[in-house]
Amino acid sequence: MVTVTEDAIIAARSRLAAHGLFVEPTAAAAYAGLLTWMEGPGGEWSSRFRRETGHPPQVVLPLTGAGLKSS
Repeated sequence: MVTVTEDAIIAARSRLAAHGLFVEPTAAAAYAGLLTWMEGPGGEWSSRFRRETGHPPQVVLPLTGAGLKSS
């Protein structure tokens, strides 16, 4: 389990918007959680996965909800 701050959610929402994905804060929270996890134990796991398989891991992260609902 990963916890994220409101600031992390806002930053994640901005990063997604920079890529053309306008989502509501609950969807951005999932992305913020992924980023937080990848900075910690997920990063170690990702590196080990890449070493063992020769490929980066692929992650599917559903981003539900349109950003227009929360504007």
